[in-house]
Amino acid sequence: MTAPSLTSNSLGSLFTIPANDWTAVNQRVGLTYLAHDVAPTIAQYLPSYPALDAACATWRDATFGALVTESGALAQYALSAETSFTGIQAAIAKLPPNQKLSPATLDQARSAIGTLAASTATLSTTFGGLRDDVLAFTSANAATDAQIDAYVRTLGPEWTALTAQTDALDRAAGLVLGTWQAMTHDLAAIAGDQIQITTQLLLSLEIASALLAWQNLQAEAAAFATMAGGQQKYLDGSWLGSSYTAVGLA
Repeated sequence: MTAPSLTSNSLGSLFTIPANDWTAVNQRVGLTYLAHDVAPTIAQYLPSYPALDAACATWRDATFGALVTESGALAQYALSAETSFTGIQAAIAKLPPNQKLSPATLDQARSAIGTLAASTATLSTTFGGLRDDVLAFTSANAATDAQIDAYVRTLGPEWTALTAQTDALDRAAGLVLGTWQAMTHDLAAIAGDQIQITTQLLLSLEIASALLAWQNLQAEAAAFATMAGGQQKYLDGSWLGSSYTAVGLA
């Protein structure tokens, strides 16, 4: 049987997408915001535009903010896990695999794993919902990107395809969800006493590596939150300035 995992470097994949990609995505959202009054005209060129307009509004009003909120939840999750397992790692670091755990260490491990299993399951559910929201957004953009190239001269140079960026979002969101679900399964098996907690098991969990991974998650989540703080000017289109005329069609 493969040893269960306490964590994974993939958990924060959504939050390690380069800032330039987030900017390109949010500029698309801002363009649709500025072009709202001429949406019927744009739809004559881009039949999928009404769906894109709606998807961008949802992204601007809810999805991107939810990603920021969950980056904070992820940082707190990683900090709590690091705090809980630091003492356990110190207690077992020099134990041989066949050494019986002390009652205190066993109780500590049960509590830490149970808490981690519950919080992992909660975040897995949340990221499942976010994955659906991201997919709805990227699907609407993909449909529009397929129509943009033929009309870029009419629509203006700001309307460039986002295929590379939305593909990156899709891949990261899918990887994150799959990883959270796998960890939820692994941790539930231990917390539910389907796998006995022994010194050998705790050593196989590679807690020292998990502690480092949790520290990295905290840094990644914090960096994303900082980057996201500078994205509002793209989401509302203000980076283009007050003189911008939506796609030259107004």
